Amino acid sequence: RSWWLSNISEADHGRPVLWHGAPESEVATTLYIVESWVPLPGSETRTVHVYTDAPYARLWLNGKLVGDSIAVPLLGSATFSKVPFVGGNLTAEALASSPSGPRLASYERHTHGRASRLRLSLDAPSPR
Repeated sequence: RSWWLSNISEADHGRPVLWHGAPESEVATTLYIVESWVPLPGSETRTVHVYTDAPYARLWLNGKLVGDSIAVPLLGSATFSKVPFVGGNLTAEALASSPSGPRLASYERHTHGRASRLRLSLDAPSPR
């Protein structure tokens, strides 16, 4: 277990808390956008689910607020419905209080463009 934990970055929001009495500065806020940010065929809007252990969450799309602060139940999720799909950067923020309390963490999803090239390699020993 210690080897596994040593390979998880301190900045990774999925890193487990080592002990419950850890100082607040050592406890990272969990924040995660579940969906990828790609268009759905036949739909101009998306529903976005954000998991966090923060009391409030809000959603930004390309620098514009698209989801007001939502209260999040303990270890729960915030659901943002009918978010208009526009390619670019979708950012969730975890907040300590509403409507514009201190930001505890942020998490981003990006729209992927077309591949410009594909590079393949074989990761196997030569049979000779």
